[in-house]
Amino acid sequence: MVLWSEPLGMLLLVGILDGILILLNKGYKWATVQTDYSDVAKALTDKGLEDLGITIFI
Repeated sequence: MVLWSEPLGMLLLVGILDGILILLNKGYKWATVQTDYSDVAKALTDKGLEDLGITIFI
């Protein structure tokens, strides 16, 4: 569980997840996500997105 120190991190996470959902629905098989927020990258990694073919970069 990630405790957000700022609301911007949560907004970024939700936006990234929405974007990934759109890509998957359009038939994309993989995606690369790059973010400067380590909390967001940690939350995405904890969700196991690598199994879906999604790579997370900090």
